[in-house]
Amino acid sequence: MPAGFSFWSFDLAYRYMDTAEYDCTEAQVSGCAGVELFSAAGCPAGITVTMDIFDDADTNLGTIGGKSDPVAAGTSVKLVIGGDTTSAAATSASIKDLTC
Repeated sequence: MPAGFSFWSFDLAYRYMDTAEYDCTEAQVSGCAGVELFSAAGCPAGITVTMDIFDDADTNLGTIGGKSDPVAAGTSVKLVIGGDTTSAAATSASIKDLTC
């Protein structure tokens, strides 16, 4: 596993990207989050990410998800995912699930 990544499973690891590393799109009105995903064995169909999003009061605003491009063995890919709800602005996110 590369330095700076958090272990998820025997094959997957992740790191939250710094906000300077990505931008939200206009469609991601409830905010977005950037993650870099690593696969030791590779994920030819990409890595599916599910995240919970929260506001300043740590209220769960819902779940967002996305799928990365294919990941070759021993490499990482960056993914920015966000929600399109208008309930409130998300200020943080937490990975709920990663699958190859």
